Amino acid sequence: MTKPKASKRTAVNLITNGDFSAGNSGWASNTGGTVRVEGGVLLLSEGILNSAVQTVTGLSASENYKLTFSYRVRRKGDNDGYVLVNGKRIDSLETVSEGEKFANSVDHLVTGVTKVDLLFITETRAVTIDNVVLEAVVKTSYLTVSAETVEHDQTIQCTLQAYSPTGEPQGKTPVTWTSNGSISITSSSSLTDDQGKATCVVASDISLPGQEGQGTIYVKIVDDNLTSPYLTFKRQVE
Repeated sequence: MTKPKASKRTAVNLITNGDFSAGNSGWASNTGGTVRVEGGVLLLSEGILNSAVQTVTGLSASENYKLTFSYRVRRKGDNDGYVLVNGKRIDSLETVSEGEKFANSVDHLVTGVTKVDLLFITETRAVTIDNVVLEAVVKTSYLTVSAETVEHDQTIQCTLQAYSPTGEPQGKTPVTWTSNGSISITSSSSLTDDQGKATCVVASDISLPGQEGQGTIYVKIVDDNLTSPYLTFKRQVE
């Protein structure tokens, strides 16, 4: 197994030992076991309830934070593991392929909190975690998605948070959404709201029968051009 490389970041990672280079330092188990780290990655074993937790304090309720991580699931399947923040499930670690490749999580926004209780847990399949990052969101425009991969009949919501060059929310500003591939935009905001937010809902393009929905969303606001991750709708089982 090749350990995935963390991307270069200028923001401060608020997670202690998020790349697991210091073993299990900063992490604990809430199931009475030990936190297993091998080769600089966190290993959550299958067969027994296994977990790794960390609490981050000293946050500001007026600031926004972003949580990201990379993960790998040995065998294809659903509900391989879960990620919880302050007791709320924010992600299910699912895979649509098998092998050694790591997948990057979507950007999970955490707002209105003074601390984060982060929990990785699995019940059945083995899950490998690396490059866990919690960082304050720099006040520049950014685009997040509700998920990168969903079932064929579900939708994905893309959310734009727009800021002006001075760091203020860019409200009541025209937004243009476009897509490529075999996905389609079913609804979208044409203006940001007072907080600088706008949304777009995406579905598999039913005008292309037999094709798996795949593609990218692009959004333009003033001089900013933002791109979503590559979005995938699972193929319908006949």
